[in-house]
Amino acid sequence: MQLGIGIVSESGYDYAHRWDGIGHSAPLFGRITDALDAAKLKMHEIDLLAVVNGPGSFTGLRIGLAGVLGWAVGQQLPVQPVDSFAAVRLGLPDELYPVLIAIHSRSDEFYMQYLPAPDDLASEPFVGDVQAVSDIVADECTVCGSGAERFVEIAGNPARFRLSNSEHRVANMVAVCREAERLYLIRNNKTGDYVVEPYYMTLSQAELKFKQRGKQV
Repeated sequence: MQLGIGIVSESGYDYAHRWDGIGHSAPLFGRITDALDAAKLKMHEIDLLAVVNGPGSFTGLRIGLAGVLGWAVGQQLPVQPVDSFAAVRLGLPDELYPVLIAIHSRSDEFYMQYLPAPDDLASEPFVGDVQAVSDIVADECTVCGSGAERFVEIAGNPARFRLSNSEHRVANMVAVCREAERLYLIRNNKTGDYVVEPYYMTLSQAELKFKQRGKQV
């Protein structure tokens, strides 16, 4: 699990950094402070907060969302989510396509999205194992996303499923910031909008969310 932070400023200065193996909980706001210092910005100078809202690690999403939403409420800032598939896709060069984005779920299951071409975003994300991809991926493709290495290992067919390099297995945090700004402008929301929820794909997670609201699946 990685903690990643990005900043895009009006001055044109972009900042992005990742930390491996430190978790999200205790170091989150310390790393945010480090990022702001590197960009020579103060918390009150931030206009919009972006957060990757899933699918992905339940613990990582929960801590990231809670931290960002707490900051938003305290500073009266709007929040814009970007889903995990878009967060990976935004940093991919055209020559990698066709692409399979794979994010590990549990056991041999993955959250996946198959993209035949850079401008073809019609394929809906789905949950499944390696076998479930066989009927969808017609030819060889590049496997990206945080679950790419595990997926390629299980598939055992490197000629058909090529493992991307490490930079294409994680979200491009600067690209996430820019996408969040684009989406927020489309929404045309006002400061104080904190309605951001995790992007769940599995039935068990959906059941949990609906039960907490007193609803039926």
